[in-house]
Amino acid sequence: MNKFKVIIPARMQSTRLPKKMILDVCGIPLIIHTAKQALKSNATDVIVATDHEDIFCICQKYKINAIMTSDKHTSGTDRLAEVVKKLNFHDDEIIINVQGDEPLIEPELINALADFIIKKGNPIATIAHPITEDVFNPNIVKVVMDIQQNALYFSRAPIPYYRDGYQNIQHPVLPSQLSILRHIGIYAYSVDFLKKYTFLSYSPVEAIENLEQLRALYHGYKIAVLTTTHPPKPGVTLNDMSNLLPDYANIAIREAIVEFNNKIHGFSMYDAVLTGVETRTSSPVRIKRGNDYQSINIRGLYPAGEGAGYAGGILSAGVDGIKVAEAIATAILSL
Repeated sequence: MNKFKVIIPARMQSTRLPKKMILDVCGIPLIIHTAKQALKSNATDVIVATDHEDIFCICQKYKINAIMTSDKHTSGTDRLAEVVKKLNFHDDEIIINVQGDEPLIEPELINALADFIIKKGNPIATIAHPITEDVFNPNIVKVVMDIQQNALYFSRAPIPYYRDGYQNIQHPVLPSQLSILRHIGIYAYSVDFLKKYTFLSYSPVEAIENLEQLRALYHGYKIAVLTTTHPPKPGVTLNDMSNLLPDYANIAIREAIVEFNNKIHGFSMYDAVLTGVETRTSSPVRIKRGNDYQSINIRGLYPAGEGAGYAGGILSAGVDGIKVAEAIATAILSL
C-alpha cells in the first residue's frame, strides 16, 4: 500500500456561499463530513488547512487534525504549500488535495489517485472522465491529454474543438475518434513540487481561464491524468441535498440563482418557488409562477428511491424550463 497524506484546504469565505465550510449538515459541519470521508481512505494522515479560527476550533472539537494558514492565499495549492513547509514534510511524500466541500468524496478515488501518481512519477496528477453532455458548459472544465496520459491543456471551452461536428452548437456531433474528458478537481502532488509552486509566476493563461492548474503547465510541469469510466458522485446533487444535506440544499439553490440570475431574464428570484423533487429518472421539479405551476426537468440529476422529498430554495424562471434547470444544476454542482 502506497503511503500518502490528505490535506483539505478550507477557507472561511466563499464567493458564492460564505461560511460554506461550517454549514450545519445534519448536525455536523460540512468540513467535518468531508474530513471523515477522507479518513476512510488509506491516507496516513488527514489535515484541514484553514485560514479561520472558527474552522480550526470545529476541527479540534471533532478530533480532526487542523492547522492555521494565511488568509492571503489565492488558491488551495498555495495553502497546501504553506502546510508542507510548516510541517517539514519530506520532498518525496505524496499529498492528495481534497476540496473541503466534497462530503461525498469516495475514499477509493483518493486511493486510486495516490497509486497513480506514484506509478507515473509525475509531480502532479489529477482525474478526468468521459462526458457526452455539457461540452459547451464553461463551468465544466475539459482536459486534453497526450499519449502518455499527460495533460496538454485544461479549458472551460469545448476542447478539442471538433470543427466538423460543432458547426451547429444547438445540435453538436461529438467526435468519434476520442472522448471528451471532464476534469475532476482532485489533485495529487509531490511535496517537492508544492515547495516550488509558490515561486512560480502567475501565468496569463491562468488568469484568462481562471484555472490554477494552468500555472504548472505554463511553467513546463507535466500533469498526469487518470481516466475513469465511473465518475465520482458530484459534491452536491438535488437528491443528496434533499436527503443528506437539507440545510445545504436551501442555501445552495438560492446561491445558484444569484450566480445565474443575469442569464435568466424575466421573473425575479421570488417569483418562482422550488416545491419539491419527485423520484423519477428525469428529476421533475415543479415551479410556481403566481398561482400557476410549471414542471421542468433537470437532466443528469436522478434521485434514487422513494421520498426524495423537499429540497427547498428559490429559483428564477422566464426562459425555457430545461435551460433554467440546467443552469441551476450546473451552479449547484460547481459550488
